[in-house]
Amino acid sequence: MNKLTENSGFTLIESLVAIAILTIAVFTLYSMQTTAIRGNATANSLTTASNWARDRAEKLMAEKYTDLEDVNDNGCAGLDDWPNSDYKDNDDAIYKVYWNVANDCTLTDIYDAATAEQEQKPKHLRIIITRENLGIQKTLVFNYIKQNTI
Repeated sequence: MNKLTENSGFTLIESLVAIAILTIAVFTLYSMQTTAIRGNATANSLTTASNWARDRAEKLMAEKYTDLEDVNDNGCAGLDDWPNSDYKDNDDAIYKVYWNVANDCTLTDIYDAATAEQEQKPKHLRIIITRENLGIQKTLVFNYIKQNTI
């Protein structure tokens, strides 16, 4: 038998193809890991912002109905005005907490009032959490209603 035809093992081309496939697989796993780390960081940021909002909401809900004031006196239209909000907290922190109070917003769709005196007028609270990350501002908004319990 001829020694050249009896060679066993892999050729150079087969080895290069196997290394190329392995390299693609490793880079794919690396990309997936990077995406997972970014996703976890985003989830952590959202959780922290939610905790700030929950903390502020608990404080606002614990206050008396009459103590919640619409400082700007701009009503329901002022709920979205967060840079010039009624209140601001944590000005030097990573997360900035803004909140607006709106008076005289009605729930006429829920409660069919016969007279203006019977009409329920809850106070709408909008809590806005902002965070700037790498020059991009992220905003998270929470809405609450505080009902006047007579």
